[in-house]
Amino acid sequence: MLFDVEPKTRREDLFGRDDEVNSILSFVKGRSRLLAIYGVRRVGKTSVLKVALNEAGVPYCYIDARMLEGDFTRRRLYQLISSCLTELSIRWRLEDIIRSIARVVRGINVLGSGVELSVEIDWNRAYLTDLFNALSRHLDAFVLSIDEAQVLRMLKGFGRVDMAQVLAYLYDNLSNVKVILTGSEVGLLHDFLGLDNPKSPLYGRFIEELTIRPFNRDSSIQFLVAGFRQYGIEVAMDEVLEAVDRLDGIVGWLTYYGNARVRGITNVDEIYRRAMELVDDELKSLLGKSMYYGVILEAIAKGKRHFNEIRDYIMTKLNKYVAPGEVERALSNLMRMSIINRVSHGEYEVADPIVRMRFSQF
Repeated sequence: MLFDVEPKTRREDLFGRDDEVNSILSFVKGRSRLLAIYGVRRVGKTSVLKVALNEAGVPYCYIDARMLEGDFTRRRLYQLISSCLTELSIRWRLEDIIRSIARVVRGINVLGSGVELSVEIDWNRAYLTDLFNALSRHLDAFVLSIDEAQVLRMLKGFGRVDMAQVLAYLYDNLSNVKVILTGSEVGLLHDFLGLDNPKSPLYGRFIEELTIRPFNRDSSIQFLVAGFRQYGIEVAMDEVLEAVDRLDGIVGWLTYYGNARVRGITNVDEIYRRAMELVDDELKSLLGKSMYYGVILEAIAKGKRHFNEIRDYIMTKLNKYVAPGEVERALSNLMRMSIINRVSHGEYEVADPIVRMRFSQF
């Protein structure tokens, strides 16, 4: 169903993304080694990726790097990879292959069997390059997909894994292993990959790129109308058009709105209020990192879109002098995290419509 809030896994539940899914399928079947998928939060990257992986007919591991949040350690990374291998073994009936790998790669343990099988990787003993080498030898093709891959740059602590180094090894040595990375913080994903940084392990490598863009106005209308039709619900076109205009084609928010309406929440303002509460929780950590971030978002959401207007707003709000360089750094950081965009004529905009809505109220 179009209004299911979980990421889609079947094409019939995915609206208007055939071209993007087909692009990923072409990558999997082609000769390129690394694909980066960009797009702001809630634009539908995960759904497009999962649908394509399920159609590709190639064994794959899917890792959501956000699961590292709060524990950016080698141990936690290996736990995620262990879970990935367990699912790989069960979904693709590769128990015999996984057991063969465990016999030759140190630190890989296989417990149970069948649907009760569990793979455990000893983070003190196992090397990821050994693991992927073994997978490459035993499988005709394999896809490693990492959602929100920019989070990998945060790995730290004793025995920290340099995932850029691991990915460079796969790129250079394992021709039957494809890597797909997604990132909603586009600038930070670029920093992690370091394709233009001579000090990066991935410097100079060719990658395919795919950008998932918000729906245009017509597609947004068609999405909501089709979703309501699935539930046999009629919603006034004026309300649909208002939602489309306020939610900027971000499919995650369109889905959130549609899901709330079909669950019986008819007060549209209440739907937006709940969405803004979600945004508050998500931005709490970010806003604590700089006294300027929240004020900048507030300034832009209230129409102060040029640099000097933003800086003047900050100084008035905080009642102190703020050097231009401090504002430039804060704006640059927010752009690298894809929280704001720089648009034509040197103007800035808040990327997410609900974030914009929230900060316009301050």
